[in-house]
Amino acid sequence: MRQIFWTILMVVGVVAGAAAADRIVAVVNDQVITLTQLEERTSLNLRQLGMTSPNAQQRAAVSKRTLSGLIDEELQRQYATAARIKMTPQELAATKAKAVESLGGQSNWNALTAGLEQTAYD
Repeated sequence: MRQIFWTILMVVGVVAGAAAADRIVAVVNDQVITLTQLEERTSLNLRQLGMTSPNAQQRAAVSKRTLSGLIDEELQRQYATAARIKMTPQELAATKAKAVESLGGQSNWNALTAGLEQTAYD
């Protein structure tokens, strides 16, 4: 009995530690949005806005709008999945090419996305 208690206590501790490492900031139906996702997207949005040294109030405002955008994106993704709407790799490549062009080239795209592009494909 004592061994079961310690096992449960250890599992609860591990789960609590994992939750502290990456908090849940929103749940959209059954999909979780984590603090890490929010921080990564907020950083991207700050770069896009040219805000290299935002104060706490500016960062909080951008973070709030970013969370709203992440929720909207997740709702759209869920709707597209339910409606079986898919983009072909060619459509995805064409859309990306237009975005890269609108930003003024690949170097600008790379500067703005800096490691976030792969998560968009996941």
